Amino acid sequence: MNIYTVRLITFSPTHTSKQVGEAIVRGTGISDVARTDLTFHPAGKLEIPESTLTVITVSKKQTLSKKKNSFTRYLTNKPLLEQPRK
Repeated sequence: MNIYTVRLITFSPTHTSKQVGEAIVRGTGISDVARTDLTFHPAGKLEIPESTLTVITVSKKQTLSKKKNSFTRYLTNKPLLEQPRK
């Protein structure tokens, strides 16, 4: 499989995890980057093509707080990543 695009999905109120994700994306050398920040707004349904590398970063600090509950609910109630059907 050839990778042509990177999708960066972040949940990072302090922006530290987002910076880590950005560094990973830069390290791939791929210039076509789609960014989705779930910190303050849900993204809805995301379709990720097969030729896309997806990098997901979540703030560890927030996993112990109330924010975790909303993020966990978001992941369990809505499919965050769905592969397109062939």
